[in-house]
Amino acid sequence: RAEKRHAIDSRITALDEEIRGQRALTGFALGLVTSGSRGRVGHDLEALGLRSCFQAVVCAEDASRG
Repeated sequence: RAEKRHAIDSRITALDEEIRGQRALTGFALGLVTSGSRGRVGHDLEALGLRSCFQAVVCAEDASRG
């Protein structure tokens, strides 16, 4: 179980570094669009330490059907 958690933490760290590196190189702001609920997505991004990587987050509640 500890090995699995370490592997997940390592991937999250790599993703965070990649996102920050790409943003620094390109100068573009990044956004996240997801069909997930704002509460769950916000919680997950905060828990993973990734919220500050995205200038905008668009969730299911932000879009209407049609």
